[in-house]
Amino acid sequence: SPLGVGNDMGGSLRYPCQCCGITALKPSFGRISSIATSIFSDPPLFYNQFTCVNGPMARHVQDLRLALDIMSQSDPRDPWWTPALRLGSTMPGPIKVALTTDPTGHGGSSVVAKEIRNAADVLANAGYVIEEIDPPLVSESTQILEQISVMEIKSYLSEMLPIISKDAKTFLERIIEDTEPDLSTYMKAIAERHRIALEWNLFMERYPLVLGPVSTLQPLEVDFDLAGPEQLNHFIRSIGLTEICNLIGLPSVVTPIQVVDGLPQGVQIIGPRYHEDLCLDAAEIIEQQQGVFTPIEPRGNLSNV
Repeated sequence: SPLGVGNDMGGSLRYPCQCCGITALKPSFGRISSIATSIFSDPPLFYNQFTCVNGPMARHVQDLRLALDIMSQSDPRDPWWTPALRLGSTMPGPIKVALTTDPTGHGGSSVVAKEIRNAADVLANAGYVIEEIDPPLVSESTQILEQISVMEIKSYLSEMLPIISKDAKTFLERIIEDTEPDLSTYMKAIAERHRIALEWNLFMERYPLVLGPVSTLQPLEVDFDLAGPEQLNHFIRSIGLTEICNLIGLPSVVTPIQVVDGLPQGVQIIGPRYHEDLCLDAAEIIEQQQGVFTPIEPRGNLSNV
């Protein structure tokens, strides 16, 4: 399709785009109305309210801009919709970019790291100032998200189990296994979210853009995350930089950089709140330099059609 629309609670727009060689925008919290269909009639719980955002997927960054213009219109049904200005063009250059290849410190693919550095070279040639430095508290943010989400998932899991697939059931049960709902931990985690947001605000005063991985791992084999608890935890740790955008409401754009051994490689560009244009500008420079890798027409064996 020429354009896709989805929602992102921890990477559900951005990770598929990494695996498919296309581009996606996860907007700032409040930029695009969060109203969407739901299997539940009740208002969303706290985790869903502050992490889940709607956004577009496309082949070209310019299509993301067009979709953002349409999708970010006022919607009185969303009490958190924000009439924010587009702020990207107001920032004076040269823009400093924090380059990170292993933001959680758990290691990852050397191919992923290499392509992030290739994207950094493209931006440097366009006048951006690149400095290799890890943004703050990425590993901690994954733990905070888990502490908030597990408490809430356990409260509605019994309603979901009859209507979800076997694989989804396995995934959710492994996320919450060996944990017990704890109100004190839940409340402290919500307070820690504020501290992490503050540290990132201060960091982004110095580095308005962060360039890093969607996942520190290459696109995974089907069912890797269902193979066992160790594999699931390995995957969750790999997307720490992706999840922190949901935790504190930051915009980010994923754009392809290269295809290596048949696998698309994407990079993630994160900006301050409501600076979607800043992320899109950098992604468009990478796209113009590296090209677009997805075919316009589907490829396959059509002999039986």
